[in-house]
Amino acid sequence: MRYINFKVLETYFHLTEVKGISIGDVYPGCSINFVMSYQEVSPIKAKIRVNSEVPFYYINGTKYYTNETYQVCVPAIICIPNNLTVDLTRYLLKCVKICNLTLPDKLILGCGCYNITANYNIQYYLSVPFNLTGYVNGEKTIISSGWYNAGEVIQIENTTYYPCEYERYIITSIKPSSTFVINSPINVSVSFIVQFYICVKSNITLHALINGTNNTLTSGWYNAGDVIHVENITYYSCPFTRFILISVNPATSFTLDSHMVITANWLEQFYVSVNCETIAIINCRNSTFKSGYYNDGTTIKINQYQYINSTERLLILMVSPKNYCIVVNSPINVTLSKILQYYVCIVLPNGTIKGWFNANSTITLPQKIEVNGVTYVLKGSNQIVISHPGVIKPCYLVQQCTSTTTSTSTTSSTTSTESTTTTSTTLTSTIPSTMSQSAPSQITHVSTSVYLPIVISVMVAIVIGAAILIKRK
Repeated sequence: MRYINFKVLETYFHLTEVKGISIGDVYPGCSINFVMSYQEVSPIKAKIRVNSEVPFYYINGTKYYTNETYQVCVPAIICIPNNLTVDLTRYLLKCVKICNLTLPDKLILGCGCYNITANYNIQYYLSVPFNLTGYVNGEKTIISSGWYNAGEVIQIENTTYYPCEYERYIITSIKPSSTFVINSPINVSVSFIVQFYICVKSNITLHALINGTNNTLTSGWYNAGDVIHVENITYYSCPFTRFILISVNPATSFTLDSHMVITANWLEQFYVSVNCETIAIINCRNSTFKSGYYNDGTTIKINQYQYINSTERLLILMVSPKNYCIVVNSPINVTLSKILQYYVCIVLPNGTIKGWFNANSTITLPQKIEVNGVTYVLKGSNQIVISHPGVIKPCYLVQQCTSTTTSTSTTSSTTSTESTTTTSTTLTSTIPSTMSQSAPSQITHVSTSVYLPIVISVMVAIVIGAAILIKRK
């Protein structure tokens, strides 16, 4: 069953009479016709004015502009926007008032004159390059890009910002100002310096050219883009101890664009003073040992003998320290003495003595040497100065002892004998006073016992009428 609301029709028309026929019973599928008579009248109109910061609104779906008065047919549906964003400005509807009465935003109106006020909360967009610390209306907060109410007072602090542990931004200027009132969209421009943290791992202070200027390079903050060149400078902790820079990781020269860890490796060296150069085994390598800086822990083994050739050599005598093996772990003064020695072969009646004798040393020979009952007497001085290598043959003569009874004539005879000697002779070598006092005063060489044939020529003087007795001691 369908119903017609005549009350509603009367709202639009002056309905005077409804005519029709008696319907009686109504069967399904039948149609009913009504004849209505009414008088058409003009629509009722109302004056509407909307006051708002938003420039438009809608009446029955048609766009109208605010702050102007319009006559519209009623009833009418007025739609006022809840929010609107225009050019970085945002309007948020707070309330709608008609004659100071608060109503919803959609209004069904009857006849009359309506003065409508739409109240909006106006916000402006504030753009900042990164989150800043500051105050909004005196309350400390984080200021980030976003919407802020008109009239709010913004104050930005000039603080250093750390986006991460090893990176920071140092503010140098804030534009348009560090303090301002939100009354329009604002783009805050912050000038800042980006810095990165450099961690320097070094036992010794590093020096570097930073953008061409000589500076000390220590752990700290440095500007992005800084050109850093680590200088290879030797550091002297005291006059005889120094540190050599052997490596810098990851590089000695770089342009700073991120956090870095710089590791410097140093080598400690000590000065070793040597009064004269010599040959030594330095860290298992045969080298010349001379005054200079040596690495900490260097092992120096000094050769006691330094051979010039097969017949000449230098005898190295350690004066200080007295150890031929030195481990460098502090500054050291090494004093040594060199003695030139010659290889000399001395031929004696009882054999040959071979060995090394100090240059310019004096060899004292025995005045007499007895071999198998034969006594040999040295002819000339018994002291020989060793001035060169070679063979020395001292002149020894056989000692003769005779008793004379008469002398008439002189004859000579030569007796040749072969003898084997097993005696030994000790020679004493005396070093000249001009040599180092640390050298030994004498060097004793053990003679070589040899077995060799000795031919002895004896001149026998015979006096006529006399008997000659030859005594051999």
